[in-house]
Amino acid sequence: MEPLVAIVVLNYRNGDDTIRCLDSVRRLDYPSYRMVVVDNGSGDDSLNKISQWASKRLLVRYDRDAALSGGLSDSEELLCRRSPSDALVLITTEKNLGYAGGNNIGIRYSLKQGSFFVWILNNDVTVESDSLKIMMETAMKDSRLGLVGAMIYQDNDRRQLQCAGGGYVNFWLGITRHFDQQFDNPKRPFRYINGACFLARKEMLEDIGLLDEDFFLYWEDTDLSLRASRHGWQIDCASKAAVYHKGGATAGIRSPIAEFHHARSGFIFFWKHWREGGAASLAAFIFLKFGRRLLTGRWRALNLCLSGIKQGVQFLRRGY
Repeated sequence: MEPLVAIVVLNYRNGDDTIRCLDSVRRLDYPSYRMVVVDNGSGDDSLNKISQWASKRLLVRYDRDAALSGGLSDSEELLCRRSPSDALVLITTEKNLGYAGGNNIGIRYSLKQGSFFVWILNNDVTVESDSLKIMMETAMKDSRLGLVGAMIYQDNDRRQLQCAGGGYVNFWLGITRHFDQQFDNPKRPFRYINGACFLARKEMLEDIGLLDEDFFLYWEDTDLSLRASRHGWQIDCASKAAVYHKGGATAGIRSPIAEFHHARSGFIFFWKHWREGGAASLAAFIFLKFGRRLLTGRWRALNLCLSGIKQGVQFLRRGY
């Protein structure tokens, strides 16, 4: 029997994209998975839309506490009897816990239910039917392979590669960059897996912990990857697995939310991983954040970045 994979999709005020993602997941040819949607305190009609989509299937709803306890035995028995494509677990958090916090609810529930792997998908991602099977084939080649990414293509131009699994961190410049080209060597080393789509091994998560909830939005995938590497876990990309990503569906590209949280989380990231780059990383990160916006006259974005970094400093002062 194939190892059970929990597919965790975080929804925040975007039920339409979540349903589109689930429709693609239902066509997977991997035989052993469970669909888990975590609604991150949307407060809109997302829950109704997702529930209506699941009305012809088995829908099990849990609040946060029930999910963290591993669900209810009667409901779990029903889930086990259903085909993976005809059952959905819908978890509600009551409030927005951020990307890391919301996903962690789904991860903890899934691990308690015996999942050997957790596949995190952004809700604006759709997948090829063979993507999970290929990623699992890669993961099963090595028991120390903790994180596996996929080739992420633009949703609106499926020939355009958005990210080749992940990317690297330049600690001297205080930046990250996606690998944006195909690569032939599947063992090519890189420093992080892109958070829009990654497969995580249970043993790795139990060893290093889940996503760091200090990062409300952005940088948590990079942090998880670096922690995995430091603990001796390998990171790789299944170069024949394809998924498609809109990008910016929740926060919006260059939106006020994105500007603020990318600055806040980036500051916390380079502080947390001080030993990699020291003061130079922090200084370079701040300089580039401010410099780019000054040069382009994006004054509002500049103020948002400043506010984000200030909040990052305040957060660290409270006892990071």
